[in-house]
Amino acid sequence: MKNGNNIGLAAEYRVCAKFLDRGLFCSGPLGYNCPGIDILVAKKANSTPKQIEVKTTNSSTCTIGKIHLGKKGYYVIERRSQKGLQYYTLTPDELRDIAEDRIGIGQKIGVKVSKLKKYRDDNLMRVFSAPKKRTPYWKAWYEIRPEIDRKARKKRCGNYKSGWNIGKVNKLAHKETKKRMK
Repeated sequence: MKNGNNIGLAAEYRVCAKFLDRGLFCSGPLGYNCPGIDILVAKKANSTPKQIEVKTTNSSTCTIGKIHLGKKGYYVIERRSQKGLQYYTLTPDELRDIAEDRIGIGQKIGVKVSKLKKYRDDNLMRVFSAPKKRTPYWKAWYEIRPEIDRKARKKRCGNYKSGWNIGKVNKLAHKETKKRMK
């Protein structure tokens, strides 16, 4: 019989190994005393680390539970299948956009693996990719969009309220940004 905690811990060690193979500094797994943070990864010694939460699944859905990390960290989802291991890297905001209520184990928040395709990142390169330079429009859009998104979501579970979806949020953010730019 396999222990579910050991499977999750093994995934955390595999993710750590991938970062260490790239020459990055890695601390973890951190255990149960750091909710939402399993691993800390840094490019250089004594530099600010990135926070990583690792989730693992062997089914068509992955249980997330509570979405931690605010805007700083990353979620790494490991999918175990007969084809091998597949990794997906998402920011908390990206995960919130595709997560669904009551599809995880114990009716918790989860995500369907089919929605993860565009986040496939087997080498975990996304965590330290160079940030893109933003135009004034995009800077304003990234300030406005989270405000609108927050208002469009239910407080308890984080799903969109009736009549709202990501497309409507983005369209309204675009409209507000254009108005603010005038």
